[in-house]
Amino acid sequence: HVHGLHHTGTGFARELIHDALNERHPQSASVQDSLLPYRESGLDYAKIYNQYHVSEDEGQHFQTVYPSFKYRVREFKRTKSAMDNAGNLVYMADLCTMEVTDSPNSNPEKELGANKKIIGNYLLQQWMPYWNSSSPYLVQKTPTLDVNFLESVKVMPTFHLIVVRHPMTSNSFGVTRAAWVWLDAWTHTLEMLADGKIEWFAVVTYESLVQYQDRVVEELMEVIENGRAKYGHLGQTRQLHLHSGVTQNDDPDSSTLSYLVPKERSIELWLKCLDNERCRSLLDDLTSSVFPYFGYTSVDDVLIEKDDEEVEVDLGEEGGGDDFEESSDEDHGDDKRNAKNRRRKLFLDLSSSPGPVGVAKEFGHVLFSSEGAMLEKFRANKSGGNDIDEEFVAHNYLGDLPPTELLQRMRGLMKKHAY
Repeated sequence: HVHGLHHTGTGFARELIHDALNERHPQSASVQDSLLPYRESGLDYAKIYNQYHVSEDEGQHFQTVYPSFKYRVREFKRTKSAMDNAGNLVYMADLCTMEVTDSPNSNPEKELGANKKIIGNYLLQQWMPYWNSSSPYLVQKTPTLDVNFLESVKVMPTFHLIVVRHPMTSNSFGVTRAAWVWLDAWTHTLEMLADGKIEWFAVVTYESLVQYQDRVVEELMEVIENGRAKYGHLGQTRQLHLHSGVTQNDDPDSSTLSYLVPKERSIELWLKCLDNERCRSLLDDLTSSVFPYFGYTSVDDVLIEKDDEEVEVDLGEEGGGDDFEESSDEDHGDDKRNAKNRRRKLFLDLSSSPGPVGVAKEFGHVLFSSEGAMLEKFRANKSGGNDIDEEFVAHNYLGDLPPTELLQRMRGLMKKHAY
């Protein structure tokens, strides 16, 4: 399953995982296709498309077991629910697993387990026609955080890829209080992961997928391969070998940085938040005490020239106000090094003010996962022992479970800023 909030890169992550799995194991992965059940019907394709196509081919639209996000929002508005409950919309299905019984003669654990298996089988039956059922990897994507629900009803080994993005750059809900929704949803999700309720998972930032795609995807494949051996009983883990055309650069590709720039509507809502005292206070607190655990950093404005590889950067006062043009392959070595050093000035201390947000170099990895011990060994082997201490000792939770101090800070902000 691929999880996350709306407009935070879940579709991008699904595509990357699908392609990487099929590259490693040809024709092994299948993503859901809303038209698949009707392709052999003999009907005209245009008619099939107009009648059955579902935007983004999301699993939430191919089932009736749990409420879709659209239904949740509609009911939220109809009942005029308070804004402090808005985060629940993202993980509402998780709340369905919190069952209580007052009967002293019942065995709630046994009864609940049986019910979950029935639910899981029914859900799988509804989803199966939209996959190539012969594929060993069935990839489902829905932009919610119903992670615990889907874990609870699973009937086969299940990996959860969870994508997180800075709340103001995407503003998933299109509301001024996006930071509050983000805090509620991610406090719930990270606490669940830290408590060991999810067997097999990885959390990545959208920003790291954009800036350090090859490295992050390679680590994700290692998490999947390791989990296959542990939870799927499919033999020993095997190292993923990316094709020879993929490079493992330490520095982000300048041509991808434009994907970090927030859209005009997000900037507008961001500014409205800063004009609201309570909203600004929360965003300032998140920026100073929570976002550093995700590696977030402000990025100076970037302009990509689409017709060539030229990159212009306004470095402002720090760069002397000059525009920077990236060196071409014909430039001398010194010029390339100078260009590389100046490009690093793109990444500044994180600000609460509107602008592009990326991650620092040491966070260009899987952020949290169930396979922490394996990732630690993999990274050590990958680096040859050269830079591993510098990158990971200061952030020793990278690739492991969410740290206790992060969750304490998030819970504290939930109490401090409750509406």
